[in-house]
Amino acid sequence: HLRMGKTGLLALVIPDIVNPYFSDLARHVILEAEALGYTVIIDITMDDPHKEQRVIHGYRSLAVGAFSLEP
Repeated sequence: HLRMGKTGLLALVIPDIVNPYFSDLARHVILEAEALGYTVIIDITMDDPHKEQRVIHGYRSLAVGAFSLEP
């Protein structure tokens, strides 16, 4: 994995896990990712755009596929 720069990890960055939309979305993302052989790491930003950017850039440095979803 290290040689190829792939870890099999995906980062899901969401504003809030308590919101039913995001908790349901996270569940679906995790199930689909698992079916494709990926593991999902979830980070919560509490709607702070600066934290979103820090999180995404931090995961990229770890060769993790990061994506952020807005409603």
